[in-house]
Amino acid sequence: MLSRSICLAIVLAFAFGAAGGALAQQSDRPRATPGAASAQQPELDDSEKISPSQVRQPPPRAAARPVARAAPAGTTAAPGDAGSSPATGRRAGRAATARTVSCDGAFSKGSSHLQLAMVFGSENITFTQVAGPEGSRLMASVVYPKNPKQRVEVLWHNEASRVGTNLVVLNEQTTWSGPRGIRLGMPLAGLEKANGKPFRLTGFDKDGSASVVDWNGGAFEKLPGGCNLGVRLVLEAKTQQAARAAVANANQYDSKDAAMRAVSAKIAEIIFGYPQ
Repeated sequence: MLSRSICLAIVLAFAFGAAGGALAQQSDRPRATPGAASAQQPELDDSEKISPSQVRQPPPRAAARPVARAAPAGTTAAPGDAGSSPATGRRAGRAATARTVSCDGAFSKGSSHLQLAMVFGSENITFTQVAGPEGSRLMASVVYPKNPKQRVEVLWHNEASRVGTNLVVLNEQTTWSGPRGIRLGMPLAGLEKANGKPFRLTGFDKDGSASVVDWNGGAFEKLPGGCNLGVRLVLEAKTQQAARAAVANANQYDSKDAAMRAVSAKIAEIIFGYPQ
């Protein structure tokens, strides 16, 4: 878990500067008391109110056909999401094409748990614990929690109200991709090509993990929508011990360095962070 802690700290440093350590303390923040937020809001007519059951309502048990759902802004729809056409039926057994996360639409700075539920369907969103720094557990809204290949974790600046996007995390088995086609499993050389120039990264730690610390003015330096990009890479098993030792975590390296060129490394985690 130390490796993920480093990546989280770096992307938070991109987003918040010296306040980068705040994420690890999120779970200790006091939660707002029930009704505290609503007390500051204007009164709504009954027709304007949304109850919790409308957000968390489970899907019907006997739905005849899946309902077509438009792809949210900022994402690319996967085949099969449109539901009931014959072409969709023929695609049912195929692997879904990855969606793309961008810093707008459902994953914009001003998003919320409610917006995710409206875009992806309340049955496809849950608020639960996810892995955090140093073995901690953090609360996040998880998109497609039962489908490892479509899973996305979203952490909030206001955890109690679940509003204000803090981090959007792609990890484990997800097939979602990031800007310029970056995705889990992409090699270091591919990441450098997508950035448009070499970047700086930490050395690989004892778990074989390293994180980007500076995009050096490349394409990922500033992304449309105001989010910052953090990437964690891991060494592949085929990397020789001598090559591993040459990129130990005691130093930082340019991705173009000969020692980095000699190792086989791939993306293991992509994190989008927003300033508060």
